[in-house]
Amino acid sequence: MKIIFDRGDLEDYWNEMKLYLEISNKFIDEQAKWLKEQKAYMNRQDYKFFVPHEIKELARLQYISREADLKETEAIREMVKTTDPNRQKEYTKIIIDQVKIANEVDDEFERIWKKGISNDWRMRFIKVPLSICPKDNLNIPNVLELLSPPKQVNFSPVS
Repeated sequence: MKIIFDRGDLEDYWNEMKLYLEISNKFIDEQAKWLKEQKAYMNRQDYKFFVPHEIKELARLQYISREADLKETEAIREMVKTTDPNRQKEYTKIIIDQVKIANEVDDEFERIWKKGISNDWRMRFIKVPLSICPKDNLNIPNVLELLSPPKQVNFSPVS
């Protein structure tokens, strides 16, 4: 989208933005469902009793990170829709704050993961499946530069 915007073709830019917003809406719906299901799972008594502490901590951190992703995506969606510069600034702050939260808990997740899980006897029964997600799907670009352009951008938002 940055390349399209830099090229100066606003029609192409807004077509891509509409597509991005459609995908974002689907992500928001699915992420909200996942968070609800994950919270219910983490609140189950068998989970609280049988799952080792480190695994519960990793799940808690993952939940916080995914919740921040959801809030960030919602703020991006709303920021694009509004023409009010003050609201856009508010949404930009939300986005920056949520990215910071996600990065901090992701770093903590990595620290715990690299440290390793204790020799808890329950770990013998826990099998973590390998990811079926291709590595190129895990290459998530940093979009903060798009949210803080070096010059004032004046254009009509998506209706």
